[in-house]
Parts: sequence; structure tokens; C-alpha cells
Amino acid sequence: MHQPPAVCAVCQRSLDIRIDARGASYVHPPGAQQDHAPVPVPPAAGWRGHCDFCSEHPATHTLPVRDFTVALEHPLAKLTGTDWKSRGNWAACGVCAHLLENQEWDQLRERAINAFVSTYPGPVDTNLNRLMFGELFRVLQQKTTGPVRPVEDGDQS
Repeated sequence: MHQPPAVCAVCQRSLDIRIDARGASYVHPPGAQQDHAPVPVPPAAGWRGHCDFCSEHPATHTLPVRDFTVALEHPLAKLTGTDWKSRGNWAACGVCAHLLENQEWDQLRERAINAFVSTYPGPVDTNLNRLMFGELFRVLQQKTTGPVRPVEDGDQS
């Protein structure tokens, strides 16, 4: 089942695709505002999204990544209770791009965790967050196909 890339018409965030027993649906990514339901629309020409790592705006770089699915049998999906699908390149802000250029995945993970935690009030399980983000970044590293590069006109990150 192929879902085309989409952004939310309300907040202009790129949307993730969730696959569960009911099928595929668009959801806001972790760290995005959750005060409205996603309204998926195709990204406009020249649209530049938020950083997929820390949610800073605008994305200034892109990391080439092969599509991947983290199936429910995978430890990351077991923690979230659903398959997790990534389509296309990942967007990065200048700071995250610098960390990627220097292969500083541990610092990138900590930056992503801090951004995620600051978005969600309530109790924080630091070990669980490190486990989830660590596993996600491990898979992401395996699926990365080249170096991070600046976004050029016509790119959609």
C-alpha cells in the first residue's frame, strides 16, 4: 500500500504514515503540535518543511534515505505498538546537518530527544526515549544513501 508524501494543510508539517490493523493513515510526527487532526494535502512546489530530527523551521538540508518500514516485530515498533514507515529523504536544520556531516549520531539523538520531550508535557522516561530514538537512528543510518546536502530550489524536504 503506497501513500504519497503529504503535509498538513493546517500547520504545514510533513506527515508520517502510520500502519496498523485499520490500514494506513497520516499522522503528525512526534514533536509536532497535536491540537488538530492532520489534514493531508500534497506539498506545494518549493515547500520546505521542518527538521525531521528536532522540528526546527525551516529545513535547510536534506539527508538522502531509502524508504523503510519498521515492522511490528522490530523492537522500535513493539515500543510504539504500530508499524512505522519512512518515505523519502529526511529534512535537517543547520545544526542537525552539522551533526550529520560530522557523524555525531549520539549528539543528534540527544537533540531529537530534547525536542521531543519539550513538546510533550508529563512524565518522561529518559531510558525509553534513548532506546526508541537510538533504534530509529540505527535503522536510519543503515538506510542513508549519501551525505547530507543543502536543499536546492525545487527540493521538497
